[in-house]
Amino acid sequence: MAKVLLEEEDQKLIFKWWFKQYPNFDKCLFSSLNGISLGGSKKRRGITIKSAKAQGMLNGVSDIQLCVARGGYHGMFIELKRSDGKQYDVTDDQWSFIYAMREQGYYATWCAGHKQAIELITDYMEGRLEK
Repeated sequence: MAKVLLEEEDQKLIFKWWFKQYPNFDKCLFSSLNGISLGGSKKRRGITIKSAKAQGMLNGVSDIQLCVARGGYHGMFIELKRSDGKQYDVTDDQWSFIYAMREQGYYATWCAGHKQAIELITDYMEGRLEK
């Protein structure tokens, strides 16, 4: 059985692949960092989260954003889960964000692990995911 990576390890592999595969689009794929682990005391984490939300951080924003128009879409949003992830691992806030982005003309979905995400991004970039 293959080792299941942490979500952050999967995400690192996606970005490493992206910068090799699409160097001309190096500024077009980025992360929200919503899921980043915060260190420090509970009080300090609370202060940091409160400040981040005041600065526009939004619960449920997808982990990965691709700002390249393809196939009739304005761009792509991916909520990344571990490779053993299931659809029910996507939270209500994350589904709400995915549906809101779909309504605005973006390709938005979730993926289980880096392999599925890379395959989906490749299909998107090659225009195989048309509306």
